[in-house]
Amino acid sequence: MISSRVYYLPTIKSLKLSSAQQLLMPQIIWFQTFNYETTNAGIKLELYKRWGWSKDVALLAFKRRPHCMLLSEEKITEAMDFLVNKMGCPSAVIARNPIIILFNLEKRIIPRCLVIQSLLAEGLL
Repeated sequence: MISSRVYYLPTIKSLKLSSAQQLLMPQIIWFQTFNYETTNAGIKLELYKRWGWSKDVALLAFKRRPHCMLLSEEKITEAMDFLVNKMGCPSAVIARNPIIILFNLEKRIIPRCLVIQSLLAEGLL
């Protein structure tokens, strides 16, 4: 186990993360399986690619919010579908602010988006 972590440390360091960020376990766990297409990391990367993210954009999102790669496929798909297809939010905006997909869709994202839509409809925004 230790030897596999040592192998991936140069890859993690190539992202130029701060020392505090390097200590986050989700990053280490995700990078341990990053190069294998059949692992969760490969599946998540392909899922984000379907939403228009390149590998570099996905890595940028991962660098900003490592937990965005640990979400279930269902949660990612539901959040991206709502934000991109129903709200018209560009996928690139979500990639720059990946914390959005970490929020609860029913309790946080949808209610706030409905308020924004109402304000836009009344010309208050």
